[in-house]
Amino acid sequence: MRSAFSTPRARFLAVCPALLLFASPAAARGKAREEQTGCMRIVSRDEALAATLRSDAFRDLRDPVAVRVSGLQSLPEDDVWQLVGGRPAAPLSRDEAVALLARLQSTGLFSGIALSLDDGPTLNLELTENLRVRAVRLRGLSEFRSEDVLDRLLEIPSSWEVERSRRDIRAAEPTECAAALPPRDLLARAENGDVSPGILWKGLRGALDRVVRYLRGRGYPLARLEGSLSPSGILQLDIDEGRLSGVEVRGLDAGLARDIVAELHLDRGDIFSTGELSSALERVERRWPFIRADRRGRRRASAPDLRIDALPDGGAEFRSDPQQKSYVPDEDDDEEVPPRRRKDRERWSGGSWYGFEGDKLIVYLRPERKRSDAQWVELLRHTPVTGFAPGVAATATFYDPKDRVHLMVDAAVNLNTRRPSRTQTTGTFLQRFGAHELTDVLLGTRLRIPALDVAEVGVQIHALTDTNDRWRISAIDSYLYSALINRADREYYRRTGYAAILTTHLLEMLTLGAEYRRDQYDPLAAPPRVWTIFNKDDPRYGSAPVDRGEMGSVVLRAEYRSEKVPLHRVGSMWRNPETSLLPLQPGMVGVRSLNTVEIADRSLGGIFDFTKLVTDSFVVVDTDPSGSVTLRVRGAFGRGLPLQKQEGLGGWGALRGYDFKEFRGDASFLATLQRDWNHFGVFFDVGSVRQRSDWIDPKTSLGASFSFADGSTRMEAAWRLDGRARLLPDFRILFAVPL
Repeated sequence: MRSAFSTPRARFLAVCPALLLFASPAAARGKAREEQTGCMRIVSRDEALAATLRSDAFRDLRDPVAVRVSGLQSLPEDDVWQLVGGRPAAPLSRDEAVALLARLQSTGLFSGIALSLDDGPTLNLELTENLRVRAVRLRGLSEFRSEDVLDRLLEIPSSWEVERSRRDIRAAEPTECAAALPPRDLLARAENGDVSPGILWKGLRGALDRVVRYLRGRGYPLARLEGSLSPSGILQLDIDEGRLSGVEVRGLDAGLARDIVAELHLDRGDIFSTGELSSALERVERRWPFIRADRRGRRRASAPDLRIDALPDGGAEFRSDPQQKSYVPDEDDDEEVPPRRRKDRERWSGGSWYGFEGDKLIVYLRPERKRSDAQWVELLRHTPVTGFAPGVAATATFYDPKDRVHLMVDAAVNLNTRRPSRTQTTGTFLQRFGAHELTDVLLGTRLRIPALDVAEVGVQIHALTDTNDRWRISAIDSYLYSALINRADREYYRRTGYAAILTTHLLEMLTLGAEYRRDQYDPLAAPPRVWTIFNKDDPRYGSAPVDRGEMGSVVLRAEYRSEKVPLHRVGSMWRNPETSLLPLQPGMVGVRSLNTVEIADRSLGGIFDFTKLVTDSFVVVDTDPSGSVTLRVRGAFGRGLPLQKQEGLGGWGALRGYDFKEFRGDASFLATLQRDWNHFGVFFDVGSVRQRSDWIDPKTSLGASFSFADGSTRMEAAWRLDGRARLLPDFRILFAVPL
């Protein structure tokens, strides 16, 4: 069956009503009314002219009028008529007169257009030309270049805009108000830092408004102007970029507010910029993680006014009126907003969080009461001794708004799918607690006391499938490679116990800590045929050798980081003598050093007596904008070590290119030299272990890497250089690089 509109005739008949609708007189009148509305909007920018157009005499005008122009001083009348489309050949209707006024207004050549009606009727247009400028003298700039301010002050239309305006004027109907841009050679302009004399485009107020918008758009909302324009055309402009008379923080405890004012580093007499305030807010949030900018109120007010006074000699004086009332910069003040990262956009979004009382900066902040941070990587946990062990670890922080004592609550739980719980009805509490191998549990509470530089003091109880190999490879890489190829680069045991923790952080660089640990250690045999994608029947390692028993020990810690780390970022629920309590971000440069000593003694509880020292230091030096050199030196030395505290080298992160823990002993030494460029890198590893009081011959390896995602993800290939060297390298893709 054919459609009713399938033939050309039917389609034509269907389209005709629409064409007639748009071609109707009503549609034409709608377009004309739209044009007149636009023209009136342009004319209304001049309040005096708009008032005249609203008067009874002009509003009731019905007959066409002739037009007469007067008041011109330097501009020829014929040139003015040519600029707006030509001298009218016949009297103008009211709509055509409004369009003419709008075109004259859009030229930017006139500071005033006075309108009157004479008998005839005749429309008299008295035009007042904008002042001329032949020289500009700028003073007071320290944050801006004179050339940039001069370009804004003497801004004029481009040659392309002028040419387009001429085409639009020629094509426009008499009732249309196309913009009539003047030739560039009529206007005062900046050329190679010099001033070419001419009319000041859009007048003195327009030029000064352009400068003010530029200064405030660049982040200087307190900028003020003062100066004069002489009858001879010399423009004297004094710019005050805006100096603070004081800073006040509102919304916080008085003592904390004083500390934050000091941290802002915005002093009386400083030139204020929003860029410096943004950096200051970053410092505040870095030191006080519970402080947030308060954007709950809009706090809007008008910006300082620019006052211009005419002088008897024909010149003018101008100045920015001092702002007495509260003023908050509006988003419209921004002339150019640079692209920002997501974090920056979140910081600046919403209502404004700062304002001014006169020249006094008012910063509105609020305290956050609580926050939770989850380690979702535990959802992917997979080990050779548990199979999949999904779980979650989280820390809830409850903040004191007076910054005295903050409470942290740690909790973690994992479900070990391939480890049923053992039946244990006898033995110590730790032995019975540790027998529930189906689940891993950690509970703890810590306090942070900023006034004492205490990053954490607290207690913890745990029953964990744990490892001493966290320093070798990140958790995400270990879990993925365990599930993928049954190579976790970690060995695990059962550790059940409790700990008391004290960590201090001095000068944001030096971390000192002490920890008492009381743990029951038990071996964990790898269950058969743990699910993996590859090598399911080839579990080369996974179960750590363990001397079973209860251990009481003290861990003393000293860490140094040349890049400052705020107090609130120090500490962790995961406690291990081989790993740092400070966060590590890719791209960090400088020196970082971890030094721990663990002392176990029967007097501390348990059955073990040993001492183990671990030192692990990095030096990272930027060699050029896209490259760095890293030197790592790690040493571990012990006396009377149980099996679970023995050292082992080989595997990723610990002598790359060799098999996992191919060399074991009671002491080890490892050094790495690594050269990284923008994406590519090379490295050289050397290491040795002490076995039965003798050090083995040093083992070396060489490798290359390709990194991306800001260096946090890396592909590495390594070749061992001993007698078992082979052509094909060991290869890994690491998603969280320890180095």
